[in-house]
Amino acid sequence: MNLTKRIISACNNDQENTLNILIMHSNERYESFLAKTGHTFYCPMLQDSVWEKEIEERPENIYLLGKEATNYQFLTALNFDIAIGQNRNTDWAVIQNISNILQIPTILIERYPPPSSKEYNEKAEAIKNISADINVFDNHTCQKMWGFMNSITIEDPVSRDYFYDKDEQRDNDLMTVVHNRDTDPRLNSIWDFVSSEFPDVKPVGKFREFSNHCNTVHDLRDEYNKTKIYVNMNTTTCSSMKEAMLCGCAIVSMSDELNDVIEDGVNGYLCMDLSEMKQKIQILLDNPDMAKDMGKKAAKSLEGKYTVESFTKSWDEIFNTIKKGIKQ
Repeated sequence: MNLTKRIISACNNDQENTLNILIMHSNERYESFLAKTGHTFYCPMLQDSVWEKEIEERPENIYLLGKEATNYQFLTALNFDIAIGQNRNTDWAVIQNISNILQIPTILIERYPPPSSKEYNEKAEAIKNISADINVFDNHTCQKMWGFMNSITIEDPVSRDYFYDKDEQRDNDLMTVVHNRDTDPRLNSIWDFVSSEFPDVKPVGKFREFSNHCNTVHDLRDEYNKTKIYVNMNTTTCSSMKEAMLCGCAIVSMSDELNDVIEDGVNGYLCMDLSEMKQKIQILLDNPDMAKDMGKKAAKSLEGKYTVESFTKSWDEIFNTIKKGIKQ
């Protein structure tokens, strides 16, 4: 059976407990965790996006669709139950159009605070007012900042099957994960400063044509386990920082308003500016036993948190609620 027939067959099956979910592609590992709910997912691969199997092998219940997947003729041939977006700025117009055509509910996943500007900005104000039928946030503080009533927090999970402390000798001093973030001005300024002060810092991920991602998730785990200090250049809610923590790295991160992970000076260091970041990195480099102890505390502080089981249970509750509405 060719791919088109397989997709149509899967999408039009009548299994009572399985939903057909269209999701805008963004994060291979996150979408693979979603697939553990047992539903069938369809990703329109727009704007030359690809599934990077080096980050995560694609589960059998995730189908990749071509650019024509959002056309009226394609949509009406398939039996989607939900449309999920992962970026308010780029995904909302697409999933809202799909929702209007098929009369299905929408979900938006959000990981960042609302856009802020000292002066009135029409585009920023428009983004602030975008609300799906259900808004999912990966952080309680982020949820409060957006202020939507129809919202829930489901924290991004980190797999203990992949990421853990192998308790091996750590020969590398510094690393960071920066993937597809070439246009992020905040991250780029942090990278420029840290790499100039500490030239041995190792970047992992596709970044500025001089860095690439690991070949497998197991290779990424090994990189964390080889490294003493993880320098977080993303927000404090990012999964890569939590992965490094589970693998026993000492964390040095810029502080931000979403932080609910790092207790400064206990399981990592939070820095108010780049000068402080340089200072904290140097303290840990000069005191390897301190770095090792902080890494152990980082791993311990995540015990029982950000689990795949909790993640899938929360999403199951959403999907089950939607299924009840479909049956009525």
